[in-house]
Amino acid sequence: MMESTCLTKICKWGAIFLVVLFLLSLFVPFGELVFGFIWHLLAGGFMHLWASVPYMVPSLSTLVGFAVLIILSVCALQILLAKFAKSKRESGFRWKPKWTLSLVGLLLAAFGTACTTIGLAHHATWLAREDAVGLLDGRGPIHRNISNCRRLITAMRIFSSDHGGNYPKHLEDLVKEDILDQESFSKINRMIGRDGLHVPWVFLPGLTDASPGDLPLIIGSCPVGNDLYIVGKNDSSVGVVKRENFEEIMTRYREFMGIERDGKAASASQ
Repeated sequence: MMESTCLTKICKWGAIFLVVLFLLSLFVPFGELVFGFIWHLLAGGFMHLWASVPYMVPSLSTLVGFAVLIILSVCALQILLAKFAKSKRESGFRWKPKWTLSLVGLLLAAFGTACTTIGLAHHATWLAREDAVGLLDGRGPIHRNISNCRRLITAMRIFSSDHGGNYPKHLEDLVKEDILDQESFSKINRMIGRDGLHVPWVFLPGLTDASPGDLPLIIGSCPVGNDLYIVGKNDSSVGVVKRENFEEIMTRYREFMGIERDGKAASASQ
């Protein structure tokens, strides 16, 4: 009765805690991020397990073999413990099978607790990373992409001011000209795609700082959302556009450069 009461209280206060967190996520700044962090920390392992079940269900023969192995192991442990207890106690003492089962249950519980603790520590560490925090609300990667693209265009503007309005032939020239150091260049010359992959930006050559400002200068090499693309223009503006708008922007670039529709308009910086 007492255990049932304790379990009811735990469930009650747990539910209240989750409701309060949900309400905070609606009305408090950054509440959504905090709620997402705690939700992923507590439920991330279960969600991953649920998604992995279809791929980890063993065959019938494997289940039977595992069950036989467990039964034999418990029986062997029972025999060993019974002999050990008999050697240490009086001749009438008997080690009961339920004690063996209890011991096995405790060992399994301890193993599960250790795995859960390690998993929570690992998940908390992963969620505390800057990239992962941004992925919780889906907006962090887009904001970072826009910032990196804008910084890259700013560096190209500095290059053009020293080279008669011409942009570099390759983005790596920004490092050779000491406009960016290698570490900074490696960070901003990568965008985060929809699947969390880090891929290089695509630099569209042939423009100068005197070219029309609405022409694309740097574009994302893959979508950052559902049919959403990052586009950095020659007027230094950077934004997120839908696929149809992205195609229109690329068509303007091809027409300005005199490139055929099926030609290669862009060369990715390696």
